[in-house]
Amino acid sequence: MRCVDCQEEALEPCLTRQGVEVDGCHRCGGIWLDEGELFFFTHKPLVLAEALREASARPRASARRSPRTGMPLEEISLFGDVATVALCPKTNGVWLPAVAQVKLMNAEPTLFALEVVQSARRSGRAAGAAGRLGGGPGRSGPRHDGRGAGAAGAQSAAAAAARAGQAAAGGAGGAVLPALPNLQLYATATMLSLYALLGVGLIVAIELGGIDADTAIAFGFGLLVVQFLLGPYLMDLALRLFYTAERVQPYQLPPHLRGFVDRSCRMLRMPFPRFVIIHDG
Repeated sequence: MRCVDCQEEALEPCLTRQGVEVDGCHRCGGIWLDEGELFFFTHKPLVLAEALREASARPRASARRSPRTGMPLEEISLFGDVATVALCPKTNGVWLPAVAQVKLMNAEPTLFALEVVQSARRSGRAAGAAGRLGGGPGRSGPRHDGRGAGAAGAQSAAAAAARAGQAAAGGAGGAVLPALPNLQLYATATMLSLYALLGVGLIVAIELGGIDADTAIAFGFGLLVVQFLLGPYLMDLALRLFYTAERVQPYQLPPHLRGFVDRSCRMLRMPFPRFVIIHDG
């Protein structure tokens, strides 16, 4: 693909700090994002989706052409006149000039944050060199296409970016992406700690409280049964008491997420689930 602005320069795969691979121009700094990829770089997808919807209703003709289809792009202004980007009406891809990236990030850091770590081609060469030095094959991260990726896809993309960053950190001096935490390990450790605390409490009750062992064991078993039966309801109650939640309708979801969930529901023959945003910040 050719750069939308430079035209003669080729767009090269670039790894971002979020672990997503995008197509960027090393000359002008512009970045092409395929449909849905824009939402990987925001903490406020609903706000950004609404801004895109409003701006798309007032498009302007542009001399720029899509690097995917070669068709003319439409210019739209996000958040009033904060930043002007180019939208492909056929593929919903977005062209972000360098100046638009800066303006969006300066407007509000949580609204948009896109930072290119390094060129994927350079990271691939560095990973290959590291593999040869270490006696193993070099490997570069796979393309993250942004079309309805689930948690596993996001984790593999971040891990691939971290591996590429580690391979190139010695020579390029770039920042290394941290690996995602092992949630299974954390959950297991938390459950074991809670059960151990329950066991200690029962032992203390037997030794100091005069409760016989059979009664303590029956009480502990009953408490576990109640926990498993009422756990979801108690969690909902705790969320209502300590946090605020907002029900989100399907049309309010980012397009890439809504499309992924819709396809999954049709494949599994299940109804569209409810989405609730928990404001815990």
